[in-house]
Amino acid sequence: MTYTHKGTLTAFNELTCYYNPKCLVNIISLDLLQAKYHTTFDSEKRNAFTVEVSDTLTIAFEGFGRGLYFVNLNKSVTANPFSLLNTVKENK
Repeated sequence: MTYTHKGTLTAFNELTCYYNPKCLVNIISLDLLQAKYHTTFDSEKRNAFTVEVSDTLTIAFEGFGRGLYFVNLNKSVTANPFSLLNTVKENK
């Protein structure tokens, strides 16, 4: 699968992500994520890293092998899950 489109995710509107309109997955650079948001990883607790998007919202990316991590933004991760719908706005 090739990812040639760029856009922004509703949950991380300060970042550019790569996506394919025919695929359900978007790709975000961890390096860029860490540059914009406070990110922590404690491998003694679990294989996941957390991103503090705001004072009231923290999102956890779970490891699933080969150094890849994921989060399903269509699931409730906050008191107001509708603010994080997994939508991409394409950059022109």
